[in-house]
Amino acid sequence: MRALPSLCFGVCAGAVVTACSADGPTSASPRADRASLTPAFLSPAPSAPEIANPVVSFYAKRGEKRSGIMVYHARPGERDSTEFLRFEVHRRSLLVPDGDSVLITMTLVDPKSMIVEFQPAGLQFNPDDPAEAEFSYREANPDVDGDGIVDAQDTLLTPSFRIWKQETATDPWVPLSSDELQDLGTVVAPITGFTRYAIAY
Repeated sequence: MRALPSLCFGVCAGAVVTACSADGPTSASPRADRASLTPAFLSPAPSAPEIANPVVSFYAKRGEKRSGIMVYHARPGERDSTEFLRFEVHRRSLLVPDGDSVLITMTLVDPKSMIVEFQPAGLQFNPDDPAEAEFSYREANPDVDGDGIVDAQDTLLTPSFRIWKQETATDPWVPLSSDELQDLGTVVAPITGFTRYAIAY
């Protein structure tokens, strides 16, 4: 996980744009044996700082690599804050002419379940060079299964963390093919369209 200066809030250079998508589900989930895939969302730890910039807007530009970053408030006595979400748009991710740009907005719509909505809706990314979302779970509640005890079972659930998406508020949540980077405390997934995203298992 990357540390940022505590003043690095607001707009971060970035590029991202595209719409509801062709991201595929992953089969590796301890919940896959259930009748339907119902995500168990991660939640912030009781001691976690609040998100400093719950709305982040930046321009993505075809031909340039840009990113938008959502961060936590710095803890008392610390100068640096911790990233919660980094969204990167590569040089060829946008399906627009070279030089054209699109205003991207990421909004934390549900702080308890750490759900972020991406706009504008309907935009699509190049499937051959998709954008990339990296969510951090470093500030998530260590009692992952919510049984009131932090134990080995919680640790065993960590490899099953995925980024999930929901196209609209009435659609089911779908897990994306994701990489869980335990050494960094993050989950990374390619993004081909805009919708709502969160970490769940």
